[in-house]
Amino acid sequence: MDTVAGIGWQSYISAFCQVVSALLLAWRCRSYLHSKMYRTITLSAVLITLSFRVNAHLTKHELTDILTTALNLPTLQQYLHIDSDNSRLPITLVSSELLDEEMIYPIEKFGERIRFLNIGQIRSDNINSYIEVSKLNLRNNICELQIEYSIEGVSVNYKFEKTNEGWNLKESSLWEN
Repeated sequence: MDTVAGIGWQSYISAFCQVVSALLLAWRCRSYLHSKMYRTITLSAVLITLSFRVNAHLTKHELTDILTTALNLPTLQQYLHIDSDNSRLPITLVSSELLDEEMIYPIEKFGERIRFLNIGQIRSDNINSYIEVSKLNLRNNICELQIEYSIEGVSVNYKFEKTNEGWNLKESSLWEN
């Protein structure tokens, strides 16, 4: 199962095991290394291991469902203006460390596949209409998501709760900046 975002207790256990393994390897090599270098390598191993493990709890399927629900929020639709401005298609999402196309399955909106571009590509292609995920937090069974649609000056906060049926939207708030 692919995992992509969030923090769960399984991730902490896995990270702990990897840190212990890294420390044991560093301990075995300590006689070959200068003590300052040994401490640097050990600390680096711990930090690298933890940084890889922090983003490992939502599956691709779950994140795809959450993002699809967020983009289909009824109060957001009026700001997309695809009926009067087809240059806004396909919907463009900013590819970042919070969300990129490798983290989700393909999503279609208005009959076209959503595209991911990094901010450099967006600027070089003079794309003004794009959505950016500015927050994606996972705590226990709660996922908080925030998106920004700067061309319309709109931000949306979402709170999802995981139940036996999957991730359900519990609340959302949209405001104009």
